[in-house]
Amino acid sequence: MMQEMLDIVDRIGYQAMFDEKDICEAIDFAEENGFPVVEVNLNCPHFSPESVDRVGRLRVREYSESKRVRLILHAPEGLSMMNVQAAVRKASVERIKQLMDFGNQIGADRMTYHLGSSVPMVVCGERRQLHTLYTREYRGALMKSLEEIGEYSENRLLPCVENTSGFRYDFAAEVLAEFLRNGFYLTWDIGHTNYLKGRGRQEEIDYFLKHRDRIRVVHIHDNYGSRDEHNVVGDGTVDFTHCLSLLDSPLTELIFEVRPRENALLCRENLRRMIVEDSRRVT
Repeated sequence: MMQEMLDIVDRIGYQAMFDEKDICEAIDFAEENGFPVVEVNLNCPHFSPESVDRVGRLRVREYSESKRVRLILHAPEGLSMMNVQAAVRKASVERIKQLMDFGNQIGADRMTYHLGSSVPMVVCGERRQLHTLYTREYRGALMKSLEEIGEYSENRLLPCVENTSGFRYDFAAEVLAEFLRNGFYLTWDIGHTNYLKGRGRQEEIDYFLKHRDRIRVVHIHDNYGSRDEHNVVGDGTVDFTHCLSLLDSPLTELIFEVRPRENALLCRENLRRMIVEDSRRVT
């Protein structure tokens, strides 16, 4: 069992965002440090499609193949698949399509993205989210977006929805469950689940376990259960050995989502030590 868990650790890659001037530099860091996969975070301007021309995209693809480092993408935040302003929603979907084309051209095979969120308003001192007042409109907007993305993603990239922001709205979970049967997948951010409280936390765990066969990306980072911190593994309360024992599918890419990139090395070292120590306690 211990060796199986250590083998899973060897499959974990890292997320590139702040530390590299281009994607090839991220590939170099991964190869030099034994990371088999890089998640390219497209929030970074250096990684945007506009910064890499067609020749450059082919070069990235060939370079990743020559280095035997796989590429996956994380879409920029700020896009919203449920915005009820039609022009804004359509622009978000169009950008997702552009990113899918970009990913396909550089050799990536999946992309994580967020569903977005509704707008908070204050009414007589009380904070309200507009999706609770206009659920039908927000639900309809999300369905239109997922339909378009699902159709466009065929033969391009696997669309993977992450557990953050609007993912946790009741209507969103219901809508997404329908699309998971038809070409959509999940990104489970373990750290995001860890800071939820009580019933909400268990419901999210149950949701992912129910749809475990649709998980294609896992984000790994730590926190102390109160907020999103993206700490190094071990600097928090996440039970990683238990989580990883549930996520051993070779179809799933696992990513240390910590910054700066040197912290990914610490994550791997700490995780290996945790697994060995847990194994000794059991025996």
